[in-house]
Amino acid sequence: MSFTASTTLDKTSLYNQLGISISSGSDKVDVTYEAVSLSYFDGKTGIAQFKTSVGDTPGASLYPFKFDYPGTGNPLDVAESALKSYLAA
Repeated sequence: MSFTASTTLDKTSLYNQLGISISSGSDKVDVTYEAVSLSYFDGKTGIAQFKTSVGDTPGASLYPFKFDYPGTGNPLDVAESALKSYLAA
């Protein structure tokens, strides 16, 4: 399962040949999040790892998100719901 949320992200211009990156404001973009694994889970809290993408471009690494687990349901589904609520706040 995945979901998409409109998120404001910092934007950086990168000049690879010079090794220079320059902050260039921010953009509001649609980001798709998909919980793919748990890196920590003790039955009460967990850290889920999310794949991310903007359009057809995948994120370079997984996005970790800590969440509270109520004791029922699939922890990855709970993590997705928790992240969706966090981003909407």
